[in-house]
Amino acid sequence: MKEKRSFFYAWAFSLFFCLSSIFLLNWAVDPLWYCGGNKIGDHNYGFDERIAKTNLLLTKLDKVDAIIFGSSVTTVLNPNLIKGYNCFNLSFSAGQIEEFLAFAKYLKKRGLNPKKIFVEVNFSFAKPNKTSIPEFILKDQNPPGLVSSYLSFDALMFSIKTLMGLSPLSTVYDSNFVGYVPSEPYTYNPPADYIYKGAKQLDPKRVKLLKEMRELFPEAASLAYVHPISIWHVGRYYMAGILDDYLNLVASLNTIFDEVYDFSVPSDFTYDTDNTWDGAHYYPRIYDKVAERFNAERKDFGIDVSIAGYREKYYESLKLYLEKIGVTQFARGQEYAENYSYSQNR
Repeated sequence: MKEKRSFFYAWAFSLFFCLSSIFLLNWAVDPLWYCGGNKIGDHNYGFDERIAKTNLLLTKLDKVDAIIFGSSVTTVLNPNLIKGYNCFNLSFSAGQIEEFLAFAKYLKKRGLNPKKIFVEVNFSFAKPNKTSIPEFILKDQNPPGLVSSYLSFDALMFSIKTLMGLSPLSTVYDSNFVGYVPSEPYTYNPPADYIYKGAKQLDPKRVKLLKEMRELFPEAASLAYVHPISIWHVGRYYMAGILDDYLNLVASLNTIFDEVYDFSVPSDFTYDTDNTWDGAHYYPRIYDKVAERFNAERKDFGIDVSIAGYREKYYESLKLYLEKIGVTQFARGQEYAENYSYSQNR
């Protein structure tokens, strides 16, 4: 009997020691951002940005008076550069308006009352799988608890990978949870025929969802923006014959949002392949310029969609930069690639 009791005590102590060690390691690394982030290193990884950013935001909800809703391309936008507000960047990988709306409704019920909202616009993403939205958001419940989360094997793997420097994403977050890219090893190198490879179809129903998003915070100022994309990406819209439809959808947002900016308009910034690693994800230094545009500190990047002649100015820039990548004939309208001659020299 005494031996059984000794075995039980040893087993119980071992279990307690193992669980305590797992919890303490997870608490110290804090991969799901419950407790202020990584206490061992100076970086935080986005293993589950949707849960981690919600956990972080809920701890400071009463202090946040502006919020950015965006996808992975916007994770590197430093919210501290938005002047006049205590801004939070709620951007996450493959984020879409359907998700932004679900998160906004959830957070509003918990006290989010922003003075200004910033909403990334994308009309060509595929509709998100419902499993990408955390279950607690869909069911309007509190996030998973700290203890149960940090006794889990998944969280332990996140912590170990953090200590090993194995980020699941290109974007890493510093000790203040500002997204950055640790290095800039990649330069975008699109194939010569990239603009001829077609483009994803547009989803005009997104306008209705964006309107619902705007109406969710009727007292807040609102800004919608099309994120920077390369001239090669814009060229695919043009060659596929859907650029007019795209610009019309963007222009329609003028009746919904107070401000609308389009950073996809071809420019030196989106032509320079050193500024991006894939033509859609731009380095933080480019998003610093986006923040300056939001602050009305610069006008040479992005275009104010409300101005007269928005489409004309867009096509004017498009023609200029298409010529730089070898498109030697240009005509506005629903044109297809076979109507153009193309040089592979650029």
